[in-house]
Amino acid sequence: MPSNSTVDTAILNAHRIRFPIPGGASYPMKKSIKQENSEVSNFILVRKFRETLGHMAAHKSYILLPGIFDMLFFLIYGFITAPIWIKILEHVQAIAYVAQDRHAEISELVPTKGIIGAFAGDPTGYYLRNFLLLLLILSLIAYFLYCFFQGIAWFIAKKQANKGLAFYKFLWQFFRINILWYILFLLYYGTNIVYGYIAQRALRLNQPSSAALVYWSLFVYLIVLSYFAFISYGLLGKYRDWGTYRSSFSLGVLNIQYLLPLFLILTGIFITINYLLQLVGSANQWLALVLGFVLVIPALAFARLYLIKVVEELDTP
Repeated sequence: MPSNSTVDTAILNAHRIRFPIPGGASYPMKKSIKQENSEVSNFILVRKFRETLGHMAAHKSYILLPGIFDMLFFLIYGFITAPIWIKILEHVQAIAYVAQDRHAEISELVPTKGIIGAFAGDPTGYYLRNFLLLLLILSLIAYFLYCFFQGIAWFIAKKQANKGLAFYKFLWQFFRINILWYILFLLYYGTNIVYGYIAQRALRLNQPSSAALVYWSLFVYLIVLSYFAFISYGLLGKYRDWGTYRSSFSLGVLNIQYLLPLFLILTGIFITINYLLQLVGSANQWLALVLGFVLVIPALAFARLYLIKVVEELDTP
């Protein structure tokens, strides 16, 4: 039976790296902290996955509470914005009707004045101005409702890992941090609408179109935007606003080997749920609705907490 000193030596050698030196000998060196952290990080997604499941099993109220605010967001958003969407569609139809009569004139103006400039003249200008005003009102309502209800849901998730977090301070920062992300999202949304019109016009005139390239570029843009936005949510309460932006970009780039698989895992979960709901909905829509609540609410709660746990550990010095 080996002695204790022999076992200790074997354990010590197992945690050392031998570097060759001239003369054929080797010099044992302990692994650096960076190397040890790298080995630990290789299992971070597995560890945090288990931790998140264990936390949710031990704190079942956490599963339901943020889900209430998720559902309130969708219900109140739909209730408040439904009349605005009706007005927007009425103006779109009016613009399309008038534009049909002025098709030749507008087609000549688009290359020099752009789409907005071509439609700015009367009578389409009246409907266009109201249309843009309604879009602005809709955007402000969506921003406020999203930040309020989703801010509360993210606070509940963040509170599971950070007990000393102040609610009003977190919610106010959630409002501020989303200003940049929302502007960038509106840029995506507006570009998508404008290019959709250009692509349809090119299709009617049998002109070549780069629609596939543009739509894929916009899709990648939206994915990248969501990637950094959700990372910033995991850092809220730790830095000031610009510090949160800087840390989310640096963390997202330098730790992409961990965070990208994390997002793929979460995306895979929601794609699977969506496919399952579509499958059930084709047979029974009411059953799909109930199943949606049962599956989506815990999935959102899991996704938030899982992301927060991974981001906080990767951001630890």
